[in-house]
Amino acid sequence: MWDAVARFAKEIRASEFMSDMISRRDAYGSEGVMGALDCATLYALTRWLRPEVLVESGGFIGMSSAFILKALADEKLATSKLYSIELSEDCEQGVLIPEALRSSGGFVPMRGRIEHFLEGNQLPQPPDERCVS
Repeated sequence: MWDAVARFAKEIRASEFMSDMISRRDAYGSEGVMGALDCATLYALTRWLRPEVLVESGGFIGMSSAFILKALADEKLATSKLYSIELSEDCEQGVLIPEALRSSGGFVPMRGRIEHFLEGNQLPQPPDERCVS
């Protein structure tokens, strides 16, 4: 498992995508945004796990979302969905996500408190016991 994750992380760290995303992040402002190592790890784990559904809270301007969506695209998981929940109405949710990934249909931006989505049963149910919280 870890050999595959390390291989995926090394691949993305050396990629043009990583360079482009770091440039986007730095141009927008990097305070509170994931760094390259965290992004590479998230990308690698997503590729290795090949999930159908992902839920992230605190999607903010989309650095983590971009790497999740890139991993889904690289694994050709066209039907997978990323539900990205952001509380703040003031941030430009997902602004860092490249248009090709944003428009692929896998990105589902949501605004509000996660508790409200859980209470309203608006989030997908776990497909099986492999889900972790």
